[in-house]
Amino acid sequence: MVKLSIIVIFHNMRREAQRTLLSLSTKYQTDVNALDYEVIAIDNGSTQPLSPKEVEGFGTNFRYHFFKTNSVSPVDAVNAGVEMAIGENVAVIVDGARMATPGLICGTLNGLQMFPNPFVCSLAWHLGPDIQGRSMQAGYDQAEEDRLLASINWPDDGYRLFDISTIAPSSRMGFFGDVPPECSWLAMARESFLEIGGFDPKFISPGGGACEPRLSRSRVDVIGN
Repeated sequence: MVKLSIIVIFHNMRREAQRTLLSLSTKYQTDVNALDYEVIAIDNGSTQPLSPKEVEGFGTNFRYHFFKTNSVSPVDAVNAGVEMAIGENVAVIVDGARMATPGLICGTLNGLQMFPNPFVCSLAWHLGPDIQGRSMQAGYDQAEEDRLLASINWPDDGYRLFDISTIAPSSRMGFFGDVPPECSWLAMARESFLEIGGFDPKFISPGGGACEPRLSRSRVDVIGN
């Protein structure tokens, strides 16, 4: 049985999706294999969508779905992805422009076994010398991002991402603090996600960051990853 279904939402992110999906593949993740998890890449109404072939090229455990919508919010796409999932547990990346470190999936699977009703989350970092909003005002752009990643030879050692990143404001409480108000990666039992109704479809703001606190404050045991 598949232990974990990872739902990743993209909206016009062809460039960013390549790195995100690679970082979730067995070529990059440690101590897991393709039978342990699946990755469901969902294009949320993109005008420049990915192709199923390029998504499936990251592994036999990858699949693609185009979610037709006019909404600027990702919540309906997330809920649809969870419905499609075959894993006992689900993990959600609301913003597909994310890169994982190599132990994220293994650590999450370990955390999910610790309690009968777990909620596993990770802290978040922004690539660049400062949080992204301030870095961009100082000239940080895609070319600089590419240069930084080349400087650490990514993806050879995924943990070197910390060398070129700044912790996100929502995660500044650190590993021993409370649950971040915005979780870039959250995981829980699929049954629990469905039981609480998933993400609220009335949430219609772009991006989706503020849609997450409801899940992280629900009646589940919380483990930081």
